[in-house]
Formats: sequence, structure tokens, C-alpha cells
Amino acid sequence: MKGAESERRRTFSDRVFFRTGFLIGSHPFAVIVVFAFITVICGLGLVNFGELNDIEEQFTPLDSPSWKEKRVFDEFVRHDGKPYGTKIYIQARDGGTLLRTTEAEALVDLIHYLEHNVTVEGLSYRNLCTNACDSNDLVTFIFTSLTRNVSTAALIDPKKPDPNVRLTYPTMKLLDTLVYVGDKFFGVDTTKSKSRNDRGGIINSVKLVEVGFQTFLQNASHKALMERWDARLWEAVQEVNAAPSSLQIVFINQAMIANEVRRTGLSATPFLIACMVMFIVVCLITTSHPEENHPLAVVVGIITPIFGIAAAFGVLIGAFGLAYQPIVTVSVFLVLTVGIDDMFLIMAAWRSTDPKLETNERLGETLVEAGPSICLSTLTNVLSFAIGAFTSTPAIQVFSIYTTVAIGVAFFYQVFIFGALLTLSPKKLTCRGPKILYKVRQFYHDLIRNLGKVLASGKAPLAAVVFFVFYGWVIFVGSSRMEIEMKPDKVFLADSPVLTYLNMEKKYLENEADKVFLVVQNPGNFTNAKRRDDFFGFVQSIENLDETSIGFQSTSLILLQYMQYLEYHIFDTKESGFQQHRSDRFSYTLMPRFLEEHPHWRPAIHIDASACALDHPQCIREFLFTTAFRGSSNMSERAERLAKWRFLTAEYSDFNVTAYNGRNYLCDQLTTVGSIAVATVLSTLACLTLICIMFIGETGSILSALLTVLSINAGVFAIMALTGINLDAVALSGLLMAVGFSVDYTAHISYHFAKFSNFEYAERTRLTLLSVGWPSGEACLTTTAASLVLMANNSQLIDTFAKIVIIVILLGFIHAIFILPVLLITVNRVVDFLLVKKSEPKEVAMKNKC
Repeated sequence: MKGAESERRRTFSDRVFFRTGFLIGSHPFAVIVVFAFITVICGLGLVNFGELNDIEEQFTPLDSPSWKEKRVFDEFVRHDGKPYGTKIYIQARDGGTLLRTTEAEALVDLIHYLEHNVTVEGLSYRNLCTNACDSNDLVTFIFTSLTRNVSTAALIDPKKPDPNVRLTYPTMKLLDTLVYVGDKFFGVDTTKSKSRNDRGGIINSVKLVEVGFQTFLQNASHKALMERWDARLWEAVQEVNAAPSSLQIVFINQAMIANEVRRTGLSATPFLIACMVMFIVVCLITTSHPEENHPLAVVVGIITPIFGIAAAFGVLIGAFGLAYQPIVTVSVFLVLTVGIDDMFLIMAAWRSTDPKLETNERLGETLVEAGPSICLSTLTNVLSFAIGAFTSTPAIQVFSIYTTVAIGVAFFYQVFIFGALLTLSPKKLTCRGPKILYKVRQFYHDLIRNLGKVLASGKAPLAAVVFFVFYGWVIFVGSSRMEIEMKPDKVFLADSPVLTYLNMEKKYLENEADKVFLVVQNPGNFTNAKRRDDFFGFVQSIENLDETSIGFQSTSLILLQYMQYLEYHIFDTKESGFQQHRSDRFSYTLMPRFLEEHPHWRPAIHIDASACALDHPQCIREFLFTTAFRGSSNMSERAERLAKWRFLTAEYSDFNVTAYNGRNYLCDQLTTVGSIAVATVLSTLACLTLICIMFIGETGSILSALLTVLSINAGVFAIMALTGINLDAVALSGLLMAVGFSVDYTAHISYHFAKFSNFEYAERTRLTLLSVGWPSGEACLTTTAASLVLMANNSQLIDTFAKIVIIVILLGFIHAIFILPVLLITVNRVVDFLLVKKSEPKEVAMKNKC
């Protein structure tokens, strides 16, 4: 009768948690079997495991203009099949110029060897290539001329000009044809030419040469052959680099990048195993109790979230086809720490219950004590990550979805399986700890009692003000130093060959020519002189866009070459030069013949031959041209230039021009990552407010919780900058994780403080810290130690996450144990005072009325 009356006095949530615990404790074997069966069934989805390792697409917001620009460019170049290519960069082993006889001869021989002697199934690159197979002929011709046909002096000395070859940069004259070489030669040193016929400076040295192997895939078998040939090319490059050659080669292609991104994710696996071992050791120590130890339950409780993760990932992969990404590896660590945090709270609540109760009743009482707290933290974590699932960046979406589902599933696994283990033959699975633990427990209780008195004293708010003054200064300094910077090298291991390319790119490529591809999808009628004038006006505008423009020397435009062709074959005029071409007559009829005689222009234009025969404007359906700008390692400068490209193409929207550059996606990440970070934090605060209203209800506690979460996240943001972590897509994912972690401690303390509202503030603080202080400390210790283990990985991506975790854990613990209680007491006192003041006029009015 007394139990029934007690049951009626419980709140609805208490009754739910009690009945859940009672059910688990009554049928522990059945619970374990059911969850084991669920794990096996859901885990079958892992058979369909697949990965996405494209750092370009996955870290770029879906609503970014760069997606459309890439799609337009890809559709244009896929006219002859899907483009597939590999690049190698060749430099002298001693770092000197390649314009030396030995190096130049070796370069020519190397290109010939790679194009003709590297084979798969007897097929060389020249056999497998379908279009644009002569892209390396320019380099071969120049260096062959340098070493075999003419003297070096004739090439670089303006006083001894060669009639066929003028070695100038960035444009040189080859057999009466001007060719742009700024995208082939790098690390170039020049002297000013005295010849008015030269289009650039005379080249003194070339440190780096690009050699490409580009083709267009026709079918799946062709793709398989090219992939195998690529693998053979990589082996050949390795052989050349290992041999005593005068040349050094840097190899790069998309397959290598994807494999290296995948290797980054896999590299965390042994460290996660090390973290598991460390978790077990630390947890067995910190959960030691003088009377009731559960070592087996603790070990299984640490492993249990792994089963929840397997079930969650299996459903997402098998049922929904959500591809795995390397960044998701970090979510495994995150779910583990959250699950272990829940275990600590359940263990602490179990020990606070009466051991004389039946095990099913005792587990029911345990979940009444710990259930709302862990449910609150789980909900806030789930909602904070669920918000990330609505961002427009695919990598963050996937990371958030995996983490959201895994945390939710792991919560049920921990409550049911760990709860079942606690009730399963407790006398056989428990043991007594050493007697010294009695003194440790007494010391902890005394410490908490004294700390509660200090935090509730009148001097505590003053100390909190001093803390916030210093802390605010740290936030201001750190936030002012935060830079938004996109660094692709963050997702690769320290020994990755891709980093060799990226380092070379920083040294040579980024400060050299940076080519932009401009796809013209609505050429219009070029027989109309005004239409041609408008288009050439656009070309001149893009060529002279700003101080980084290389100018007309870098422009490769089929229309100009074709108009020269028309001038020679049809129109009898002696006029020449750019300005005169703008007023020449125009005809489409010779376009097919022009492309037959100049096949290297075919990839740059799509025509309708039947319309050409009729001299109809539909002859040219669309075409592509390029121009170049001086590169920069500063992504903000690139983003500004991209904005100018987009503004200019919008001005000439009638031509429907799209400007594409391979780094557009990095620029768009740069411009959106800040707004996503702010929106994520604000949305999480809104969700936290809603959940706190549902679970806590006390106005002062809700306000204190919100202020604490905001303070923790501001501190994380600032200290990230002070420790050298710049804001990018990877750091944004870490910041999202930080929001989730910061909510955990705040939710536990705020909930328990509101729960003990019938006591005075010092006692409320003591009871709150006694309930969740030790579990919070255990979580802080184990998570920090695990993060230090992860930092031993030689990956910047994992290292960034580990650093952010340590920052948020330490800030969260300091706020939860010391700052939040002071806030809770102070804010509640202010709220109580305001409520009393507000009610006083009503009381006075009632007295007067009486």
C-alpha cells in the first residue's frame, strides 16, 4: 500500500523510468538476447559499406555557386566522354633549372618513355587515349628544340633569334604560332626582351614542368584499363625516383587523393582501439568502490556503445545507402565518450540506492535518479547534431546524421544492456574494493560539502566576475585572431604523397599562373559585328580584371584563331591585330575544316556541322576559352577574385558565361563556414532552451544553462584560434561536436540543481555535485586521456578534433563544477527577488481591499 502510494506521488517521467528499470531488472537475460539479435540484424547493413572520399564535393555547401560552375564545366568537357587524367610534375633533382642539356634530354626521353613504354595488356597511353593525346607535345617540342635542333644561346639570347622558336614567358612563338606556356612551366625566371615581337620576358630558367595524361572515358572497360594504366604509371614514377636520375617526379591524380583520404580515416582505427584499452583501465580505477565494484559490468559498459554504433551505422548504410566518410571516424570516438558518460551516471545512481531492495526495484530507482539526466543530455546532443544535418555542406550533413543516430541508439543500448548487467546475479558479479577507498570517499564528501558552502557564499559571485573579466579578454583576443582558411592538406596523413604535391604547389604553382575556364553557352550570332564587339569587350574585361591579371598573353580563344584562319582563306585584307578582328566579316562555313586542320582545338568547342554548312549561328553551340591570373596562396584573395569573375559574367549574362576554376569550391567554403558556425550555435541554444523548459522548468536554471553553453562555445572558438586551429569545414565539424559536449555537463548540473529545489542553496549545490560531480570528473578524465591518445596520430584532421575535444572538455568541466553553480545560485536569487517584487503590489492591494 505504501509502495503504491509512493508510485502515485512520482512524476510521469519518474514512473516511466522506474517501470523501464523494473522491466529490465526482471528479465535481464531476455534484454541482452533481444539487443544482441537487433545488433546482428542491423549490423548486416555494414556489408554494403561504401565510402565517399571527394574532399572537393563533400566539404562544399550544396547551395554554393561552385557546384553549378563545376557541373557546367564537367558537362562541357564530357561531350567526348568523361574526362580522366593524371598529372606529373618534373623538376631537377638538384633543384636547378631544367634548361640544361642533361636535364632537358632526360625530360624528353622520360615523356616518351611514359607515353609509349608504360603499358597494360600491351596498350600504352597513346593507344588508350581518345582525345587531346598531344597535350605533352608542346613540352617535348620545346625541349627537343632546346637540346637537338638549335643552340641554347639562340633560344635565350635576343641577339641571336631563332626563326622557329622563341623561348619567352608566359607566351612564346612557335612556328609563327603564339602559345601560352604559363600553365606548363613553373618557377620561371625571366629577363625583359628587347624584341617587340616577343610576348613576354626571355626565360632564364624553368624549375618545374607539368606533364599531363588526359583522356575521355568511353565505357566501363576503358575506365578499368585507364585505372590499371594509372597504377602502372605510379610504379614507373616510383622506379624513376628511386633510380639515380637527374629528375624528380611528383605524381597526383584523383584516385590517389581519394585513397589517401580513406587512409586517413583508417589510420584512426588502431588509436580507437588504444582508446578503448585506456577507457577500460581508467574506468576500472575511477569506478572503484569500497563495498560494491562491478568490473565486468564496467568493461561491458565501455564496449556496449560499440554495438550501438554498429547497429546505427548498419541501418544508415544498409537501409538508407548513406555512404561513410573518413570524418565520421571521429563520431565513433564521440559516441563512445557520451556512452561512457551515461555509464558513469547510471553507476553513481545505482550506488546511491538501497542495496537491500530487489534488483529489479533497485534498477528502477536507479533510472529514476539517472534516467532524466542522461535522457536530457542525450536529447540535447541528438538535437545539436541533428541541426548539423540540415546544413548545406555534405560532409557535415553525413557526420551529423551518423552521430545523431549513433548517440540515440547508444543511449538505449547503455540503459538496457548495462542496466541488465547490473541486475544480473549482483552477488556473483560484484566485489569489494580496498579499504583505502573509504578514506577517498570521505575526503570526496568533505570536499563537496566545503565546495558547496564556498560556491553559495557571498564572495563567489565576485570571484565569478573576476573570472569572466579575464575569460572575456581571452575570448576577445582569440576571436580577433581567428582566421577562416581552407587547407586541403588537413585531411591527409603526415607521410602522404599528396602532401608532397601540396607542398610543391605552395612553392611553385600557387604563385604562378592560375587558369580560369570560361564556358560560353549562348554565343549568339557572330556574323553580327555588334555581337562580336560585345563578346570581345567581355574578353578584354576579363583579361584586365585587376592587378593579378596576366592579360591577353595568357588567353587561349578559339574564336581569334578561327578569325585569323578566315582572314587567310577567305577575306582578302591585309588588316591584322586584335582590334581589326573585331570589325572583320565572319563566316561559319569553314569551322569543320578548321577543326580538321587544327584538331587540338576540338575539345574547346561544340559545333553542329550541318548548321555550319548553312552558315547558320547554330554552328557554334558552345565553346570554352581560358585566360590566366597570377596565383596566390591566400584563399581570401582568391575568393575576392572569384567574386569579380562572377560579377563580370553576370554583367554579360546574355552570353551565359560560366567561370570555372579548380579552387572555386575552397573559396565557397571560405565564405559560408562562418555563417554555418554561428547558425549552428544559435540553433543549438534554441533547442537547449526548449528541452530545459521541458525537463527543468525552473527559470533561473534555464537562463544559467544557456549562459554557460554560450560561454563555453565562445571560449572554445577563441582558444581554437590561440592554439592555431583556423576555421574551416573540418574545424566546423569539431565546433559542432564542441556544442554537443558543452551541453552534456551543463544539462546534468542544471537538471539536478532544479531537482533539489526544496533545499537551501549550499545544500542544493552539495547534493548536485554529490550526484553528478564525480561522474563528470570521470568523464572529463577519460575523454581527455583518450584525446591525448588520438593526438599521437599523424593526421591533422584527427589532431584538430582531439584538440577541440580537450578544449571543450576542460572548459565544460570548469564551468560545470565551479562557474555554473554560482550562476545558478545568483540568477535564481535575482529571479526570486524580481518575482517577490512583482507580487508585492498585489499583496498590498489585497490587504487594502480587506
